[in-house]
Amino acid sequence: MQAKAGHDQLLKVIRSVRRRWRLRVALRGIAIVLGAGVLVFLVSTFGMDRFRFSPGAVIAFRIFAYLALVGLAVRFLVLPLLRRVSDQRVALYLEEHEPSLGARLLSAIEFGRADSDSTQVYSAALVGRLVENALEQCAAVDYGRRVEARPLTRSTGLLAGTSLAALTLLLLAPPFVRHSTPYLLPWGGVSPENPYSILVTPGNAKVARGAELKIVAQLQNFSSDRNSE
Repeated sequence: MQAKAGHDQLLKVIRSVRRRWRLRVALRGIAIVLGAGVLVFLVSTFGMDRFRFSPGAVIAFRIFAYLALVGLAVRFLVLPLLRRVSDQRVALYLEEHEPSLGARLLSAIEFGRADSDSTQVYSAALVGRLVENALEQCAAVDYGRRVEARPLTRSTGLLAGTSLAALTLLLLAPPFVRHSTPYLLPWGGVSPENPYSILVTPGNAKVARGAELKIVAQLQNFSSDRNSE
């Protein structure tokens, strides 16, 4: 019973290390998806602006942006987080980063399982001592917390830096980014009002025969060297 209780404590250590590892993977994945997503966004907005927001260009770059974002999320978030990592692999990972553990943790995990046949070969006292020694060594290395401490700090800093860079880039982006953004929104239409247009005033107006009417054309979001009047 004592060996079983100690084995349960070792499994808690393993689960804690696994959670911290998954957290690091998630933070790193979010940072990559965010950074690459901003680049995809800029490429798409530039492309639509280049083709003057034609319906075909809007559809093509919208599909490109959505597929790229989904692909990035699957590659760097979904697949890594869905990967099953066994207790033995986590124990081996912890031992590789904490050499003082030797092979105690992996051995204690394998021999301390209630459904194993270890008690038929080794005495319960021997297994209990192995588990107890592994717990002592885990306590000496702070139960594996310091293994992911530095990588977690780096991943958090990467995410913060990427978020700040993305925000700065979007705030300082050229005007075409602002004009193109509505076209990339899921609820945006394929052919909303083109941001590059000519506003002619007056619009529809009745003019007496022989009278003069001054027409003014105002360029919207672009300029020309020719006189607009």
